Amino acid sequence: MPDLLDLTLTLRPTHRDTIPGWLGRAARALLLHSIEAVHPDLSRILHDLHGDKPFTASTLLGAPARELR
Repeated sequence: MPDLLDLTLTLRPTHRDTIPGWLGRAARALLLHSIEAVHPDLSRILHDLHGDKPFTASTLLGAPARELR
């Protein structure tokens, strides 16, 4: 059985601002850049895969386009 990992990042605002509610592509980019820092070849392989990928990166949870407090 392959290893599985579920990683949830809890982000807290450093200042008051409004952010878009959907940042899934940014989350995916952050994941690939983080992998690239320790294993550039793996990051490139994951990026270039066609079809289903062995990972998911979802949007922020909560109300869309809400004001951070």
